[in-house]
Amino acid sequence: MSQFERLVNALGLSPRHVFNQWQRQGQTGTWLYDCDSRQYWWSDQTYRIYGLPLNSRLSIPLLKEKIHPDDIEQVKSSFLQVLNGGKCHILHRIVNEGRIRWVEQNCRLYSGAKGRSAYVAGMVRDITALQEEKLRLESRRADLSAINNYLA
Repeated sequence: MSQFERLVNALGLSPRHVFNQWQRQGQTGTWLYDCDSRQYWWSDQTYRIYGLPLNSRLSIPLLKEKIHPDDIEQVKSSFLQVLNGGKCHILHRIVNEGRIRWVEQNCRLYSGAKGRSAYVAGMVRDITALQEEKLRLESRRADLSAINNYLA
């Protein structure tokens, strides 16, 4: 038994509970895709980020419904790149409860061990606050530049 397992057991917690707490605290979710069966698994936090009820049946149409229409092709081509052995790091928008949110996705293809299916493991992080701050700063910078040009 590892030190982590001993500590979790001593606290009366399950590894799943601790895992979910870490993800909620870091506003980061994880997901897994089986390349042979084409089945997805999402962590509880990933469901929260996308605004879906826990354990909703995941499907391509459902994911397309959540991804901002202007970003669907970018997400699709990035995922195809991963399936061809590449890595993925993209920022894209999703629609969650009528509000546009920004997410950062990282994922990678892994070969299956001992003849098992290849799979893609990924993470998603809600970066809406960071993107909004970036846009606010860019707007202020543009305002200051316009004032500077006027005064010059």
